[in-house]
Amino acid sequence: MPATIAAYHGTDSNNVDDIKDKNFIYKHDKSHWLGNGIYFFMDGIGEDPITLASKWAIAQSWNNNAKHYSYKNYSVLKTEVNLENISILDLTSDDGLELYNRYRNRLLNKLSYYDLRENYSGNSGFEYDFKLFEHIKNNSSVGIIISHIYIKFTKERKALVKSRIPNCTIISIDDNNYLDKGSIAEVKKGRVDNG
Repeated sequence: MPATIAAYHGTDSNNVDDIKDKNFIYKHDKSHWLGNGIYFFMDGIGEDPITLASKWAIAQSWNNNAKHYSYKNYSVLKTEVNLENISILDLTSDDGLELYNRYRNRLLNKLSYYDLRENYSGNSGFEYDFKLFEHIKNNSSVGIIISHIYIKFTKERKALVKSRIPNCTIISIDDNNYLDKGSIAEVKKGRVDNG
């Protein structure tokens, strides 16, 4: 991999100044695909990452319970990710998938049926993966995870489309020190109701 890569994040336009000032900050959420982290789209499969980040910001703006948009304008921010001296689990490669599966099998062999069953009862279906990624990060030097994944954007959410075939490539970053705060730039903005 190169020393740095470009990564793209879609968000509420009201967050742009705060992110540029303080850098990206992540929130803990057990529904995250690759464990806790700051999530970005990057070059890989599917549409270009700016389009994907736009579609994500638009989809995330909709509050399904209240039936209205939580924000009116979205922005896509670009940043540079420093990959030097960082352990990366790259699930887009055969070696990365093989390593992940070996780790998963070791963990499965250590846990009892009740350990596996406990705390995995949420509705997202990703609790086990989340727990496993957190275990990997907490017991190794892995700070970045890259994966092809399927994400539901607005059309997929409205049509209740489920799929196991990835439609984009994402990167999850554990520590905002891996991000070049000075490189953060707004590369696209728009209205969420135009998406």
